[in-house]
Amino acid sequence: MSNDQTDPPRDDVPRESFVRWQQTTLRQLGYSINLLLGFAGAALGFEIAQSLDGKIATCVCTIFALSLICLALSLLAGVIATVSRLWDFRITTRVAKMNWEKTGQSAAAERKRGQAELLGQITWALFWIQSGAFGVGILMAAWVFFPLAISRIN
Repeated sequence: MSNDQTDPPRDDVPRESFVRWQQTTLRQLGYSINLLLGFAGAALGFEIAQSLDGKIATCVCTIFALSLICLALSLLAGVIATVSRLWDFRITTRVAKMNWEKTGQSAAAERKRGQAELLGQITWALFWIQSGAFGVGILMAAWVFFPLAISRIN
């Protein structure tokens, strides 16, 4: 007996896709925060080493100082974003446990969901602050150090 009918659509396919892409997004966010933390730390270390060697001209000291501030802000935002993200995961784990124990509709669970949502928004805001501060800091550092590199070549 042949079955000419197609299988009925599964209701869980869109949910599985959403969960899979949400997991991918969270992983990529973590990788990006860590990458920028590493780059900002390295750039800040390089700039401090150059300033201690006295290789910064006085005419670019303001730009250099702003670059240091931006890179330090990037580091700070990245660290706080990481802590916020971990706190969000901890609260989300508690909410999942409440759902599993069938107490997920309580006022406490709703409050925790709100906290997790807020922490997620804070994490993303901090990531964008981290990214912007890093970009501005690196551009300023390039403005300061590019002429130094060119003068050494000549």
